[in-house]
Amino acid sequence: MLNHASAKNGIPKESELHALGIIAGACHGGYLVLTKKASRAGNPLQTLCFQCAVGTLLLSPQAFFTFELPPVKTIWLFAVMGGFSALAHFMTIKAFQYVDASTLSSLVYLELVGAVIFGLFVFRDIPDIPTILGALLIAASGFILQRYHSMMERRALSASQGLG
Repeated sequence: MLNHASAKNGIPKESELHALGIIAGACHGGYLVLTKKASRAGNPLQTLCFQCAVGTLLLSPQAFFTFELPPVKTIWLFAVMGGFSALAHFMTIKAFQYVDASTLSSLVYLELVGAVIFGLFVFRDIPDIPTILGALLIAASGFILQRYHSMMERRALSASQGLG
C-alpha cells in the first residue's frame, strides 16, 4: 500500500496515510461485527483465544521476513501492550453479549478520547483546541446515542407491558 519510493525522509504521502486510516477503520468495523457474531457462540475467553490464534497464524508469514528482536529494555512495553489488548478485546466480547451492536459501536469512539488522555499523561502531548473540541463532540454524541437507546428500550418495555 505504501509506496516507499514516494516517501520523503521515510514519511509516506498524506494521501497514503488517509487510505491507511480508511482501511484501518473498515477492518475495525469488520472486527466489531464479527466479534458480535462470535460473542453469541460461546465463552468469551475461548473467543478471545481463537481470535489471538487466528491473528498469530495470519501475521506469522509477515513476521518471518521482518522480525527483529526488540531491545531488552522495551520488552516490558510489549508485555503491557499485550495485556491491555487482551483485556480490551475480552471486555469487548463480553459487552457484545449484553448490548446490541448499534449501542456499543457508538461508544467505541471513546477510544480516541482515551488516546488523547493517555497522550497527555504519558507523552505530555497537550491537545490543541480542535482535538479537545473533537473529543467533546465524540463524548457528547456517545452520551446522546446512549440516552436515545435507553429511551427507546423504556418505550418498548412500557408498550409490551401495556399490551400484556
